[in-house]
Amino acid sequence: MKSLRNLRIGTRLALGFAIVLGLTVVAAAFSLVGAVRNAEATRLMMQSPLAKERLISDWYVLTYSAIARTAMISRTTDETLPVVFKQVIADSVTKGSETIKKVEALLSRTRRWWKRPPRPPPRCRTRRAACRRW
Repeated sequence: MKSLRNLRIGTRLALGFAIVLGLTVVAAAFSLVGAVRNAEATRLMMQSPLAKERLISDWYVLTYSAIARTAMISRTTDETLPVVFKQVIADSVTKGSETIKKVEALLSRTRRWWKRPPRPPPRCRTRRAACRRW
């Protein structure tokens, strides 16, 4: 402590500023590392729900298009219209089946949060009836 008292006031202020600046840099580095970890965890967490949402959206478009085509074919009197749409309908059914299989695979892999294991019984220090029910 005597060595600090022997220093001039400008030197002591500069040393204090350097310490505060160093601590700020260390805190910023820890914050950046934490932010990167959070961003990666968020990306991993949202990867599966986002894929499911996109697949279901694609399936919705295919289904809606099929409904519109079917309604148009049923209302028309043109006999060639079902023949014209035959390949389009077949492609739509094939792609829809593939999409449903992908969605089912993703749904079967998801963790069911509502089927958590039961909680362990609380520790009872007394022999009251409330503690004996466990």
